[in-house]
Formats: sequence, C-alpha cells, structure tokens
Amino acid sequence: MKVWLCVREEERMSWRRSLEDLDVEGRFVFVEGEEGCGDEDVTHAVVEPLPWIVGRVLENKNIRTILSVWAGVDGYEKQGDLLGDRLVVRVLGKGLSRGMADYVVGMAYSLCLNFYDYRLQQSRCEWKEYDSGLSSDYTVTVLGLGCMGRIVAERLRDNGFCVRGYSRSRKKVDGVECYWGEEGLWSSVRGSQVVVCVLPFYEATRGIIGSRLLGELAEGSYVINVGRGGHVDGAALRSALDSGKVRRAVLDVFEEEPLLTDSWYWSHEGVIVTPHVASLSRARDGSGEVLRVLRLSADYGEGWRGEGLDEGLIFDRTRGY
Repeated sequence: MKVWLCVREEERMSWRRSLEDLDVEGRFVFVEGEEGCGDEDVTHAVVEPLPWIVGRVLENKNIRTILSVWAGVDGYEKQGDLLGDRLVVRVLGKGLSRGMADYVVGMAYSLCLNFYDYRLQQSRCEWKEYDSGLSSDYTVTVLGLGCMGRIVAERLRDNGFCVRGYSRSRKKVDGVECYWGEEGLWSSVRGSQVVVCVLPFYEATRGIIGSRLLGELAEGSYVINVGRGGHVDGAALRSALDSGKVRRAVLDVFEEEPLLTDSWYWSHEGVIVTPHVASLSRARDGSGEVLRVLRLSADYGEGWRGEGLDEGLIFDRTRGY
C-alpha cells in the first residue's frame, strides 16, 4: 500500500522516519511532496488539514482514505463535492489529547489562582492579595465531550474541579454532570465560573460563545477557547470583558491565523493570546495510531469504511464534523 505524507515540509522527515521505523513488516511505502501528486498507486494520505494541503490531496482522484492528524475536520467540510465519498479518519495520538488537557488544566489553575493579576501587579510594583479558593470551589463547563473534550473533562475532574459537560447528543462521563441538546447548553453554563470550548466547528456552533451564553455565566467568570476561532463572537466577548461579566479570556485559536497585528485581542488586559499551541500533533506521538489505522484498512481491503474504529473518529458529512 502506498501512502502519501501530506504534511508541512518541515514535518515530513520526522513523520516518515517514525512511520518507517514502526512499520517493521514493510507493508507500506511512504512518499512525500510532489511524489504523491497524480500517482495512481497512492490510495491513502496522512494529512495536516491546512486548506492548501487538503486541496492538493483531493486533486489525486485515487486517494480513497484520508488520515487526518489534527483534531479539527472543518477543512474537509468546506471542500463540498470535491471530497466525494472518501473516508476521513481523525488520527489522534495520545499526545494530542493529553497536550490539550495539560493546556486547559494549566490555564484553569492560572486563572483561578489569579496568576495573571499578580503578573500585572508585579509590573506596577503593587502588593495585593487575592482570595483564590480551591479548585473544588470552581464549576467548570466543558463544551464538547468528543474524543478530546472527554479527556479534558476527566482531567479537570481529577484535579478537583466541579465539572459539567455539554454535548450535542447524550453522553456519560463518570464524575461529570452531563447535559445535551439545545436547552441543555444553557443549563450547562448557568452559573459556571469557567467555560472551556472544545466543540467541533460547523455552522451550528459558529459564534456559540456569544452574548446569551456569556450572560448565563457567573459574574467575573473565565473563558478558555481551544476549539476554533469562529466559536467566539468577538464583539460579545469584548462587551462581557469590559463590563466585568467575564474577567479573563484565554484564546488559543482565531478565525485568521496568525492573528492580525491590529486585533484588539493583543492589547486588551483581560485577554491571554497563545498561538494555536493547546494541542500539537507530533510524529513521535501520532505515528503508532497512524500505523494502526493503515493496518486496519490494509487487512480489510479496498472497501474499508472505518470498521474497527470508534465512530467518533470518522468524519460524518451529515453532522459536519
């Protein structure tokens, strides 16, 4: 089986070496860059779903299975008919979900322990004490209980936070108060001191962190967005920050990246900007899972449609994620 590595140029060698080292049986041939364009023997592609990469992959009509090594799949939804009936599988190495959980828990502690306030005080040589409380004093709502969100919720729970979770359909996570459906959304965030967005991005979730949701939160609450930039209604967030309804917002994702230099996010004292680093896909973490999926496909044969995988890992066109 021939597999095209469609990742950024600086990542190709590490992916190729990791995959070839793990493929001890020599079942797969990995090609890079221009080698895969138009190659009739290439049937599978390992893809970082940047728009220009996805577009290039879909030019090869022989590719029937796409292994997407990032959590987000909104780049495929935008391709419409070009995607055809190709199978798109999220390949989530353990480092991807663990990294996101580390980021969210770290930020939640930093916010609740007032670290950013103390940093600002230091710049003014100011000595002032805040009553931070314990993690168990904070209710955190995780929006999205999919492959990534579930692990984020479990890690917050394990660190003593009172955790609620929201999902489109009914889910169960031990030790997490779960809500679902439209009305469940508002109940899940009502009175929460921290909201974390790990939702998939599609039309129904665009601007979900807007005036109504922010209005349901506790006074002086915190927002952490590690989903997609389009989840945030920027005007509503700015209004909530300026009024004190939201005390701080941690934003790791933006509608346009890199974030434009004239964006108000850079200069607002209540916003912490990070450059889309909450969860990074690394070859050393993801290669084992890529090989597992490739072996499943090879063992099943040409008609494989994801048998043997968690259905949440397969891109569903009807849902848009």
